[in-house]
Amino acid sequence: MKRLITIALIMGGCLNVSAQRIELGLNGGITPYRWADYTFKILNNHQNAKDLIKKNAGYYGSFRVALNLGNWQFGAAIDKFRVGLSGPFIGVGPDKIIYNNNTPYLFVNKLFRLPKSYLYAGLNGGINFVNTAFVTAGKTTATGDHTGYNGGVQAGYTLSLVRDISANAEVGARYLHLRYSMFNNSNGISKQMIFPVSLGVRYTF
Repeated sequence: MKRLITIALIMGGCLNVSAQRIELGLNGGITPYRWADYTFKILNNHQNAKDLIKKNAGYYGSFRVALNLGNWQFGAAIDKFRVGLSGPFIGVGPDKIIYNNNTPYLFVNKLFRLPKSYLYAGLNGGINFVNTAFVTAGKTTATGDHTGYNGGVQAGYTLSLVRDISANAEVGARYLHLRYSMFNNSNGISKQMIFPVSLGVRYTF
């Protein structure tokens, strides 16, 4: 009996180790629609332009590393995406604001196992490193590097294609908050909601 218990414990440990797999992922896609609230201050006059702003679609790319532990997935990622806002901004400021975002974050997903595939849903949160450009009459009039924070949710589907290689589709929603100062007597707050849609590949080892 003791031998059987010992063998069972060893096998259980081996199964537990084998379930711990590292997954690398690369995705690309777009942010087709965004809600935005852009508030800025020039010469001590506050303006809120959220009702006049045109949200421009942008591109989206992501690299991530995840550890699969049974029905849970924990990981870190870096997203790169570019979004833009077009005015007029109540008669003052630029014609367009372009945000080039580099966003490292942590995430956790709950996995729902299926034959040769799995569905997942989870949460994410991190920080933003943003290069902001103000464009007026087709010319960049000011640039700046700023930081902010973000948080959101994601859901997706991963299908095994061949050994260790899978295809992935993911949708998400993420809130971005950025406070910045661009030029003399001007500062602002950008609050955006992006909805990235992407396709990608996964390599597991």
